[in-house]
Order: sequence, then C-alpha cells, then structure tokens
Amino acid sequence: MYAIQETYLKENHYHNHIHSADVTQAMFYYLETCEGTSILELSDMERMSALVAAGIHDVNHPGYKNDLISKRNEQLSIVYSD
Repeated sequence: MYAIQETYLKENHYHNHIHSADVTQAMFYYLETCEGTSILELSDMERMSALVAAGIHDVNHPGYKNDLISKRNEQLSIVYSD
C-alpha cells in the first residue's frame, strides 16, 4: 500500500493518495454496509480486487481532464488512444 501511495502525484490537489484512501474506504462501505458483497455474490478474491482497484484507480493522474490531454497530444493520450 505504501508503494501505491508513493505513485500518486503529490502536486495533484485532488487525485492524490488521500482521494485514493477515501475511494477505497467508500468501496469498503458499499461492500460491507450496503451488502454489496452479498448482492453481487462476490468471492473473497473479487472483494479484494474491488478494494485494490479502488486504491489504484487514479495512480499518476495528471490532475486535468482527458480532453485536455488529447488536445495537447500528450504521450498519455497516445498510449490510451483506443
């Protein structure tokens, strides 16, 4: 988890490691309190995968919208163009 935390950009004021922890906690809440695990019939592996995905969903997010990345023809837009 520390390695993931370190990959978030510190200069990004929103999509940072604190946002990651918030989204991960929200996912845990939905799975447990809102009975997401039982409603979706998730295995332990699927439940853990959902929590990890929540934790890494914005790793290296540059802090601005996809449209701007595409208009600037940045490397990130080329990598994910399809």
